Amino acid sequence: MISTIIPVCEITEKFQQNLDLLSKEIEAHFGDFEIVVVNNHPNHPNTLDSPDFIRINSQIIRINSNVPGKGRALKLGFKHSHGDPVVFLDGDFELHYSDIKNFAALLDLYEVDIVIGSKRHPYSQVNYPTIRRVLSFIYQIFIRIFLNLKGVRDSQVGLKLFRREVLEQSMPRMLCKTYAFDLELLTIASKSPGHC
Repeated sequence: MISTIIPVCEITEKFQQNLDLLSKEIEAHFGDFEIVVVNNHPNHPNTLDSPDFIRINSQIIRINSNVPGKGRALKLGFKHSHGDPVVFLDGDFELHYSDIKNFAALLDLYEVDIVIGSKRHPYSQVNYPTIRRVLSFIYQIFIRIFLNLKGVRDSQVGLKLFRREVLEQSMPRMLCKTYAFDLELLTIASKSPGHC
């Protein structure tokens, strides 16, 4: 079974449409799957300690919580997931979910523990302001020099696929709860013996 965890700040009609398409896409390629949507809306009355679980259908569960931060949402989603491998997919669906099947194939083909998308890949088509491109480039240089994350061109990209064992070993060591969560997770996973 493959698990897809999606942190989102608001459940919109567009999000729901994408979720339906994602569900069909994953079912077509994997059969057995689950999707865990973590709605961490800041005005929601539920917290990390008392989240509200809503089962949409046999494959989709929504967790409502008001605890802010992408990192907290991903940790909460992972805690309530069961599949292997595990996909982290940003709720804006900026990277298309059709790539999940390709990531899973790469995971097995190269016998790696993590597959990460990249907006810096030569075939990527992104439209960012020049200043954002420059800042992103500087950030990635910093990561290569100081954190020694070899092969990681875009640590913040919104589509990643992990073997469950890597997350089980890395998540308890995580400190960051917000957007640096991705970078910390990749750094911890790369230092874990026998992985990456």
